[in-house]
Amino acid sequence: MHAAVENLIQNGRRTLAERTTQAAHLTEREVDVLRLMGNGDSNKVMAETLNITLDTVKKHVRNVIDKLQARSRTHALLLRLRQALWANLSHFN
Repeated sequence: MHAAVENLIQNGRRTLAERTTQAAHLTEREVDVLRLMGNGDSNKVMAETLNITLDTVKKHVRNVIDKLQARSRTHALLLRLRQALWANLSHFN
């Protein structure tokens, strides 16, 4: 199971982002922000990477957290990772 989780983390970021969009109706930009959050990027780094303002990044992060009904950015990532993991494991049944 550890290998499946590692594979998901290393190779499944876009797949996870795409599933997140469908499940929570996140915008494409919110999915980008969620993916960068998963990389551990700070708001400042996300702003530079996406070529948007720091305030805009903060707004997107807040939208992601709200749409996923998460308590924090870490909780939002855990919710999405758990969903993706269960979706991947269901293919083995």
